[in-house]
Amino acid sequence: MGNYRIIEFGSQFDENNIERTTINLTKTEVINFIDLIKNEIELATPDFVKIKKLCLELISNLPIPIQFLQDTFILRSRENINGEVFNNSSQLSYNPHQNKIELGRFNLKGESVFYASLPFKELKANGQMTSLLESCKELFDSKSNFETKYFTIGKWKIINPIKFVVLTFYSEAENKNEFVKQLNVHFRNYISSKYSQDDLDKYLLFCSFFSEAAAKKYDDAKKYLLTTGFLHAIKEYYGNEIGILYSSSITENDGLNIIITKEFVDIGVLKLEGVVMFKAVRDKENIKSYNLYPCTNYALANENGKFNFDYIL
Repeated sequence: MGNYRIIEFGSQFDENNIERTTINLTKTEVINFIDLIKNEIELATPDFVKIKKLCLELISNLPIPIQFLQDTFILRSRENINGEVFNNSSQLSYNPHQNKIELGRFNLKGESVFYASLPFKELKANGQMTSLLESCKELFDSKSNFETKYFTIGKWKIINPIKFVVLTFYSEAENKNEFVKQLNVHFRNYISSKYSQDDLDKYLLFCSFFSEAAAKKYDDAKKYLLTTGFLHAIKEYYGNEIGILYSSSITENDGLNIIITKEFVDIGVLKLEGVVMFKAVRDKENIKSYNLYPCTNYALANENGKFNFDYIL
């Protein structure tokens, strides 16, 4: 746990008051660990235990960019299928049905985690849109011929600060998102004030590799074993109560997502504040596009997580 350090975003650093230190791994060793992970993930049947172990070697020897999310909310969407209408927070939380969970970006098959999106707005980024697209990749499928789809977005208030690892050091994301750019600059400045240029290079090699892995689209789901192995290693080193911030691949890295462990959600760090349903209607003039708009009132959830809509269009 010696490398554990919380870096508070927005604070100013006084280099004279920061104790300088060094990273024990050489740059060659960092590169070798990364290459071993790359080689393993390309195998027909990657060894997840080995991937996790390699990730743990890096995590235990490098400073990890960790932040707290508090005094805000996050958004999570779920598609309404076959006319179903949700009325309980449990229906909008993580999937509890292990037999229905496939291998995902940060979860093994059968493993429940809480995926959500950050609610900021930029020129091309919108928290609601990011959460909708993440819940239904079919919206971006030009071969899909759906006419109408419904979605429910939950606004989850953060009750207690959420500790998360920052994986936003992906050049494409940084170039598109001002928040990401500021966040990354902050961490670079901190590492520069505490470590040598050589150590900064090691840090950026590590962060960039895992950030890119978290932000890229994959045709083969087994590639998710890399980022899932990273999360499992993080949990082993820092504990189960943690999350990861990463760029949204489905929005071409304009949006930002967060994954929170089931264990963290279960202790009550989140509370559903309210929900709204959206309707997506295929454009008959252009089947590759659709109109998306809210189709219910904003329904507040009660203390037990129950809610009801006044109308549905």
